[in-house]
Amino acid sequence: MSDADIRRLRQDLDVIEQAAGLRLPFGWPDVWLALALAGAGLLLSAWGAVAPAGQAAWGLVPVGLEALASLKRWLGQWRQGVSTRRERIFETVSILAALGGLVVLIAWEKWLGLPSSVARGGAMFLLGVVFIPVGLSAPGRRPALAVSVSLIPFGLALPLLSSEHRTVPGGFFVALAGLAGAAIMAWQLRWRGRVHGPAH
Repeated sequence: MSDADIRRLRQDLDVIEQAAGLRLPFGWPDVWLALALAGAGLLLSAWGAVAPAGQAAWGLVPVGLEALASLKRWLGQWRQGVSTRRERIFETVSILAALGGLVVLIAWEKWLGLPSSVARGGAMFLLGVVFIPVGLSAPGRRPALAVSVSLIPFGLALPLLSSEHRTVPGGFFVALAGLAGAAIMAWQLRWRGRVHGPAH
């Protein structure tokens, strides 16, 4: 089989994968973004350990910058049509549902006068559990398992932590999510590269 035939075969496989929704909706830049999230989480933990009283929130700046970079990447992929229309609708609805649920939770806990650490810890735990079937539902959604690895233990730990002592473990769990997400995506991209040739 000639090189031209192999290239044509790879192009045909890419078209079939995209049509079937099997094409991975992430690439190596997303792996680097996940590693950047891990670094931001470690910076958050380090700042939380040495920050003066009342200044721990400044440690969220690197996490926020990384979130903006990830949002820019996601919007760029949306415009380029990297993922299928169904996948984009699923992602958008999921994000809006999570944001809506957070707003309802905060309003509910304030209305009932509940301790925020218990209500939000329970919400994080349940959200982490929900991400397990989401991550197992399709190859392109496997990185969602990294959210479960992070949110489940942090949700369980949150009610046990005072507001002054949440930054260090919070940063650790952000770093854990970044490392787990990077590992999952890198493994999938390497496996796909071995089977189908270099990932695009």
